[in-house]
Amino acid sequence: MQSLLALSSFVLSVGLVIRGVWTKRAASLEARLERYADAWPDGRPRARHRLVVVNHGPARARDVTVRLVNEHGADYVGTLLTDKHLLPVPVLHAGQDFHSEVVVSYGANPARGVVLAWSDGRRKRQTLTVWLSARQII
Repeated sequence: MQSLLALSSFVLSVGLVIRGVWTKRAASLEARLERYADAWPDGRPRARHRLVVVNHGPARARDVTVRLVNEHGADYVGTLLTDKHLLPVPVLHAGQDFHSEVVVSYGANPARGVVLAWSDGRRKRQTLTVWLSARQII
């Protein structure tokens, strides 16, 4: 009986160690759309948008790509990321974020979602679709 208890304790502890090592290999990304007030050069007010991608870690995310999509998951054509030339982001460390201004065509709404793709310590490339709602920033 004691040997069975010792064996089960050993198996459980090995499983927890493996799980701990595995989770340290994973990056956890978040995306949000922020809306903030600004003014045109002539003083008229305007609303601006920026996309913020954050890596909550614990692992670093490599080769991070961002794709804006509509409500059906297809590429969105009414919105443009101004910092698209910086994509893919080579490395996004734990706690680090990436900001890009989002230019919305006149009369169009901002993109409804964003598809993030990245590599971390896991074997497969990771993807995440985030449905956006603009958060007002003063």
